[in-house]
Amino acid sequence: MGNHAEMINFKQYISESLSSSYPTTKLNDHRENIDYMFYDSIGTQYLVHFTLFHSMESFDVMFTSGPNQTALKTNSSRSPMRVFATVAALIEQIHRRYPSYTIEFSAYEEEPSRVKLYDRLAEKIAKITGGEVRTAFHRDDKKYYVSSAK
Repeated sequence: MGNHAEMINFKQYISESLSSSYPTTKLNDHRENIDYMFYDSIGTQYLVHFTLFHSMESFDVMFTSGPNQTALKTNSSRSPMRVFATVAALIEQIHRRYPSYTIEFSAYEEEPSRVKLYDRLAEKIAKITGGEVRTAFHRDDKKYYVSSAK
């Protein structure tokens, strides 16, 4: 009986983590570039950068931990799911402004735990957009393309 209760609590924790996000600050909002920043519960800074490709109706999302890093380290936060929930909330904001745009991002393939988190993020975004997830491999990256329901 104790295991069942623990499992329910863990599932509830995951659900809450994926649906709660950190407060964000918009750094800039230009025609092709939109940037946000936020901090996790242990003070790690994250930057989220959107590059819009209006002619192709798509936008690329890149998020990093710290101003001088190029990849999110999933172990840098006590709650990587909440970090991903924050990124998903920002993607949802941009999607509302550009509802027909395809959303693109990538994960470094040599880090399986990161790829699993990005897989979950892609599924979450697909639920938001009503679209579907396509993936492709390019060098060491797994590319994600999340379409929008049109």
